[in-house]
Amino acid sequence: MKKTEKTIIIVVVAVILIAAILFLVKKQENPLSMSTGENNPVAILDQGLQVRDFLGDGFGVKIPQGWKEQVAPTGVSLMAVDVTSLVNDQRAQQINFHPYYTVTLDSLAGTAREQYMTNIKRDISLVVPGIVFGNENDLEINANQAWAMEGDVIQNEIAFKLLMVFVKGKNDDLWVLSFNTTKADWDRDSAVFTEVAQSFLIR
Repeated sequence: MKKTEKTIIIVVVAVILIAAILFLVKKQENPLSMSTGENNPVAILDQGLQVRDFLGDGFGVKIPQGWKEQVAPTGVSLMAVDVTSLVNDQRAQQINFHPYYTVTLDSLAGTAREQYMTNIKRDISLVVPGIVFGNENDLEINANQAWAMEGDVIQNEIAFKLLMVFVKGKNDDLWVLSFNTTKADWDRDSAVFTEVAQSFLIR
C-alpha cells in the first residue's frame, strides 16, 4: 500500500479516536464546557472560537464559529474540532467525541481518478470491514475540479457518518477534506461541512 493511501486512511478512520483523545487533553488543560445537573454539556464560547479563515501551506479554508484548531497528526495539514457542539449520541458523549474535519495533501501519483478512488475504498475497507460508501458526486469548488463521497461506519457501537471531499490541485496534487460526525448529528452538521468545503481555496 502506498504511503499517500496510508495517510488518507489515518485521516478518515484512526483520527476519530485521536480527535476524542485530543479533546479530552485540551478540556483538562482549558475547560470549554460545564455540565448541568442532568449531565448535559452547556457550551461556553470565547473570543478565540469565532469564525475565521485559516491560511495553510498552499491552501485556505474556513474554521466555523465554535470550532478550534487542534495539533494535527503527522501528515495532516489541518485538524479542527467543533468543541462547543452538543453531541446527541450517548456513546459518543461518553468518549467525548466531537465533530471535526481534517485537510490533507495527497497525490494522484499518475493514476486516474477512478483508479485512485478504487484504491482508497479498498484500503479503507481493509482497515474498517463493513464500511459502506455512497452518494458520490462531482463538484466545482472555487473553479477547481472536485468530487465527494460519503461513508457510514460503526466503531465502538457508535454510528459515524463521514464525508470526504477531494479537490484537484496543481499537477497531481489532490487535497482531501475529511469531515466526521455521528449519524445522529449528520443532519445538523452536514450543512456546516458543505460550507467549509465550499470555502476551500488553493493558494
